[in-house]
Amino acid sequence: MDKRKDTRTPVQKRGKDKKSRILLTAKKLFIEKNYFEVSTNEIAKKTGVSIGTLYSYFSSKDDILAELLNDYNNYFLSVLKKINNQESFQAFKTDTKSWLSYLIDQLTDAEDKEFHLQIEMLSFDVPKVFDLRKKHNDQIMDLIYEYFLYYANNTSVHEIRLLSIIIFDYISALVDELLYNKRSSSEKDDIKKYGIDSIHTIIKTHLN
Repeated sequence: MDKRKDTRTPVQKRGKDKKSRILLTAKKLFIEKNYFEVSTNEIAKKTGVSIGTLYSYFSSKDDILAELLNDYNNYFLSVLKKINNQESFQAFKTDTKSWLSYLIDQLTDAEDKEFHLQIEMLSFDVPKVFDLRKKHNDQIMDLIYEYFLYYANNTSVHEIRLLSIIIFDYISALVDELLYNKRSSSEKDDIKKYGIDSIHTIIKTHLN
């Protein structure tokens, strides 16, 4: 892979816009064709810049992916912040179903649907993508664990940890169902409601 080390950080608006266009074009191509079938030459051509200009901002295609992953991670963290505060913890305790609905809405809104599919595929082949995806999953699972600790009175820590893993998997499956399967709005509403009712029942049954 051709790599150039001397890249620059744009300061003026024109340079920032050009870099953003390269990233957006690369992201679109990665989604349409998948990461491994896209070259830096194609990215430059589709963006309307020379290959030299592309390499002045990014040292390689891997460097472009790294910046896209960083943007993806920053947006995820902004969503995580919305559900990691005292008000949200109290809402979980007083109205668990509404909290679950809010959590699922935040997670579905957070997903860049098409790019997320590309990330899932790349996680099997690119270590940095695998690490980021695992980090996100662990952060959500740990947050669910903290909520359960806050809620429970007599349930053991070990049982709470096991329950947080199970509920995380259930919520992940529900989010994927709502995002990626073609269904009518009413069907999605029913699936979301039934999913939340089921998760709520499991929580109420096992946390005390």
